[in-house]
Amino acid sequence: MEDENNKITPPLVPTQPNTTLNENDTVYDLLPTIINKPPVIVQSISEASTPQVKPSSTATTTEGNFMYLFPDGNVKVHANTTVTLKAVAKQPDTYNIENGELVVKEAQEELVYSWTKDGASIVANDEEPSLLSSRILNGNTLTFNNMIPRYAGTYNCTVSNDIGSSDGGTINIQVFNSDVDSSFYSNLVLNPNGTAEDGTLSIEGWQSISGGIVAKQLNSTTNPTKHKKIVVDPFNPNFEWTSEMLYPKPYQVDGGSLKNNAIDKINSYLTREDYSYTQNGGEGLFTAYQDIDLTDLQSHIQGAIYGIDGVRGVLSFYLGMAIYNYTPAFPFTSPEARSKASTYYLGAPRLSLENFLKAGPGFVREIAYVEIEEYDKEERLQSKLLNKGSQTKPIKVLDPWNKRLPQYNNQVYYNGNQNYAAPDEPSKGDERDKHLFTADELVPNLDDRFTYGQYAELNKIVLDRLNPRTNKLRIIISIEPKGSLNYNLREGDKRLFGGVGSGIFEAVGWEKTFKSLSVESNRSDEADREWIGDILRNFRKSEPIKLRIPKASKSKAFASGFNLALIPLEAGKEQQINREVESLISQNTRVASRLPSTLAKGLPPFDARDVGNRLLDISFEMNSSDASINITMLSSNPDIPELDQIILDYNEGLFPFANKATLIAAPRVVAARDTVEIASINYSFNATNGVTSPIYMNPTSYIRVGISKVDGYSYNPSNQKIRVTYADDFFVQKQNQVGPLFVVPKIPLSGKRLTVTQLYNTADNTVALSKPRNRVHTPLFPQTWYSINDSDKLAIYNGDDNLSGNYDKWSTPQNSITVEDWYEDWNSTGFSGINFAGDEETSNFYKKELQPKDYDWKKSSRFIITLGAHNTNMSSSNAESIHSTETYYLDFNGQNAVIHKTHNLGGAAYLPGFSKEEQYRNDPYTFLNTQTGNYDSFVSNEVRTFTADFLKQQNMDPITIPVQGGLITTTATINLPQALLTGSRLQGGLNIPTTVLGDQSVVADPSYKAIIYGIRPATAGEFLKDNATLDINSVVGTPLAGEGYNGFKYSVRTMSVTNKINNNGADTEVAQDTPDTTITALDRQ
Repeated sequence: MEDENNKITPPLVPTQPNTTLNENDTVYDLLPTIINKPPVIVQSISEASTPQVKPSSTATTTEGNFMYLFPDGNVKVHANTTVTLKAVAKQPDTYNIENGELVVKEAQEELVYSWTKDGASIVANDEEPSLLSSRILNGNTLTFNNMIPRYAGTYNCTVSNDIGSSDGGTINIQVFNSDVDSSFYSNLVLNPNGTAEDGTLSIEGWQSISGGIVAKQLNSTTNPTKHKKIVVDPFNPNFEWTSEMLYPKPYQVDGGSLKNNAIDKINSYLTREDYSYTQNGGEGLFTAYQDIDLTDLQSHIQGAIYGIDGVRGVLSFYLGMAIYNYTPAFPFTSPEARSKASTYYLGAPRLSLENFLKAGPGFVREIAYVEIEEYDKEERLQSKLLNKGSQTKPIKVLDPWNKRLPQYNNQVYYNGNQNYAAPDEPSKGDERDKHLFTADELVPNLDDRFTYGQYAELNKIVLDRLNPRTNKLRIIISIEPKGSLNYNLREGDKRLFGGVGSGIFEAVGWEKTFKSLSVESNRSDEADREWIGDILRNFRKSEPIKLRIPKASKSKAFASGFNLALIPLEAGKEQQINREVESLISQNTRVASRLPSTLAKGLPPFDARDVGNRLLDISFEMNSSDASINITMLSSNPDIPELDQIILDYNEGLFPFANKATLIAAPRVVAARDTVEIASINYSFNATNGVTSPIYMNPTSYIRVGISKVDGYSYNPSNQKIRVTYADDFFVQKQNQVGPLFVVPKIPLSGKRLTVTQLYNTADNTVALSKPRNRVHTPLFPQTWYSINDSDKLAIYNGDDNLSGNYDKWSTPQNSITVEDWYEDWNSTGFSGINFAGDEETSNFYKKELQPKDYDWKKSSRFIITLGAHNTNMSSSNAESIHSTETYYLDFNGQNAVIHKTHNLGGAAYLPGFSKEEQYRNDPYTFLNTQTGNYDSFVSNEVRTFTADFLKQQNMDPITIPVQGGLITTTATINLPQALLTGSRLQGGLNIPTTVLGDQSVVADPSYKAIIYGIRPATAGEFLKDNATLDINSVVGTPLAGEGYNGFKYSVRTMSVTNKINNNGADTEVAQDTPDTTITALDRQ
C-alpha cells in the first residue's frame, strides 16, 4: 500500500504560450491606466431613484413628480407614497487581471449592491402587513410601498466588485404624515370669535389698522318679544345679535374633519367700536387683521414633499349686517310718537312694506367685508380660488345685505293699486325698494324677521392651491360707513357734535323724513320734514340736547366663527380631497327651530285708507251638542266695504286692544270713614258691578250724613268736607247740578236694614203700591232688566221670534244690544212706577248713573251670562222642562276663560241670578215688617221678592277653561266643563244628572241641553287673579272701546246671542234677527 505521505510527481509537461506574441519581438511600454479598478457609479441614488431627486430650490418652478433634496440633506416624502431608491454602477471599462490574464468584464458582471439604513445593513425585506407597507430589497433597488414613518432614515448604497467598492450615494428620507400633523385640518385662527380661553371677551390676535376693534357678547337666547319687536323706541333700540340670527344656525353646521371648530364655541363676535363724529376724533373706515404664519409649512405649500402637490386653504366665517336705523315718517318724527304702537301696523314686522310706508323705512348704513390675502413676507401674492382663475385683487366677501342690494337697483317693489299708499302709486325703485327686495330674499317668511333684519351668513372661501411662495396668510375685517351715516360722521352742526358727549346722533342735521303712507321720496322742501330740526323745535325744548335727540345705533356689523384650515393635496387623492373640502364646514340636515311670531294675528289687511275707527261686533253661540260656546268677533270699517265684517283671531282677553280700554264705570262703593273730601268722592267713579247686578242690601244700610250749609246748599267741591256717621257702605251719587252730593235719608234708619231686592213684571214698568209710604228702603227693579220669566225661557229654547217682555237691557237670541246705547239707556230710563211726590231726590237712588272711563288694559274682559239647562225628555212647552238657571261672570283672562260667581267683585256682595232658589216664597209682608219696622216693600202678582239666603250658601270655585282657537268662521271656543254642567246648585253648577259612558267616565246626561238665555255687559269691577283673589289695583269689565295694537280706535258695537240646539241629531239655529251682512274670513294670518 502506497504511503499517503509519499506521492509520485508526474513528469513535467511543457507549458503552452498564452499569447501569439513573440515576446522577443515585443516593444514594452508602461500602461496608461491602472488596471483592476472598483465599480464605476453610473447613477447615484439621487439620480437613479424614482422619483428623481432635484434640489429643493427648483420646487416652485418645476413641474412633474420629483423628490427634492433640501440644504439640510433631507428628502421629504409623504406617508403612503411609493418610492424606489436606486443606484446604477458598472464594471470599469479597463483590463482586469484575473489569474494573470487580462480581461474586460461586462458592465454589470459580478457587481454587489449593499444597502444600509442609519449604518445598519439591510439584508432582507421588511413588511408591515397591517398597513400594507413594505420595503423590498432587490439588488440595486430598495422599494418602499406605502411609505410609513418608521422607514424614515439615512439610506446608503455601496457597490462592490472583486477589486473594491464604490459609494452609490446617500439619501436621508424624512417621512411626513398630514393626518397627524396639527397644522392640517385644524383651525389656525387665534381667537376666532372674540373670546379668550377663560371665556372673557378678548381681541387678542387681531390688530387694528384704523378704528378700534371690540368683542361683544352673542346672546344664546332669543326673546321674540324683544328681538322681533315692531315698535322701536329710538331711545332704547334694544339691538342685539343672537345665535338664532345666524344662517345656517350653528347647530346646523358640521365641521367635518376640522379640529378646533370655532363654530362649536361661538358665543361672541367681533365688530368695531362706536362711531364718533370726525370733529371729535372719530374715524370712518375700520380695518383689523390677523396674520397666520405658514413658514413651517412652506415645503408642503411648494409641493417639495413627495406625494404632496401643494396646500389648499379653506376659510369660513359668519359675516352679518342689519338695518342701521329707521328713518321716521312724517308726522311721526318725535321719539315719543315713534315709540307708540299706533305708529305701526302690528300685523307685519318692522322690516316690511307696511311699516316702511306707515312708520318709515330702514336702511343698511354700513358695509362689512372680509378679505384673505397671501403673502411672501410683505409682498402680496396672487391667489387662486377653487374652480376659478387667479385673482389679481384680494379675495373679498361682502356681508349678506351689501352682497345682494345692488342686484335690485331701480327695481320697483310695490306696483300700486293695492291701497297700501295714498295716493296709491307704484314705489320709486329707490333704496326702500332695494331693501325690501333684499329682506324678502334673506328672510321670506315675515314671522321670522327680526326687528333690524339681523342676518349673519356663513361664508366659505376655498383657495385651490396656495401660491408656492406663500409663507403668510392674512385675514382682514373691514367695516365702512356709507350713505347718510358717512355724512353724519362729518356733521357740521356744532350743536350736534358739540352736545353729544360720546357717539353720534341718529341723523345728520339736514336729513329729511319720508311721509307716512306715501311712496314719495324724502327730498322735500317742507321744514317740518326736517328730521332733527323738527325734534329741536318741538320735543322737550327745555332739556339738554342729548336728552332730546336719540343717539345713533352702535355698529351693526357682525364677524365671528373664523375657521382657517389647510388641506395637503396628496397625490392620487383628488376625489377624496374634494369630498373633504365639501364636508369641511357644511350644512347638515337638522331642521332649524322656529321662534314664535310677534305679529298680531287676525288684524284686517293693511290699508292706507283705513285711518279711522273700527267697530267690533261680538256674538256668543251655544252649541248644545257638546255644550261649547263659540265666540265670534267681527271688525268693520264702515267707510271701506272690503274691510267690513272681518273675523278676528282670538287675542288675549278676547279684544284686540293694546294698552288702554274704555269700560263702563258706575259710582264707587265707598266704605264710610270719618271725614271725606267732597272733591275726592265727587269725581271718583271707580269700579263696581253693583248697578248692573243689583246688590242685595242685607247687610248694607243707609248712612246718616250731616252736611253743613254753605250758601244755601251750594257747595264748593274743592274744599268742602262732610261728616259721615257710620253705617256700612254707601253709594256716591254723581251730582250734575248744584245741590246735595249724596241722597240723604230724611229719617234716620236707626239700625233698620234693607233686606231684599224686588222685581216687578209689568208691560209698562209701572207698579201700583199696596199702601202709601214716604220711603222705599227695598230696591225695586223691572224684572226684564235682570230676569227672564219661564215663558220667555221656553220661547228662547224653542226659537220663538217674540218674547213677552222687553229685554232691552240684555242680549237675548231675540234681541241684540248696542253696548253704547245700553249704558246710555240705563242712565236715561227712569222708574216710572216709583216716583213719589215730594221725594224726587230718591226717585233714582237705586239706579246710579254710568259713565265711560279709561283704564289700563289688563288683557281681560268680563260679561254677565245667564245659562240654563233643559230636560228634553219633557215637552219643550212645559215649564218643568226648565231644569235649572244660573247667572255667572264670564271672564276672558289672557288665554283662558273663567266662569265664576266670586263675591265682592267691585263691591257687589253677590251676583244674583234671580233663580227659583233665590226667591222668597213665604209671607213677604210679615218678613219685611219684621226687618224694617214699616211696610217699605210690598207684594202683588207682578212683584217677586228675592233674598241673599241661597247665595250666601253657595260656594262656587272659579272654573278656568282654556280658550280654543276658532275655526274659519269663529274667533274662539270654550267648552263648558263637566264640573259646571253637573255640579250641584250650591256649587254653582247647573245640576244636570250624570250618566256613565263605556269607558266608565261620568258625564252630563246628553238629554239635558245647555242654553244661553242672555248676556249683559259688566260694569268695571275688580280683577280676578289666577288664585281667585281680587286684584284691587286692576279693573275689568265689558269694554266700550279700546286702542288696538295697530293704532286703530276700536268701538264695541253690538253683542248678540245664538243657540244651536241639537235634538235627536238635528241642529236648530236659534238667533236674533241680524242685519243682512256677509261675514268674511279675510287674511287671518
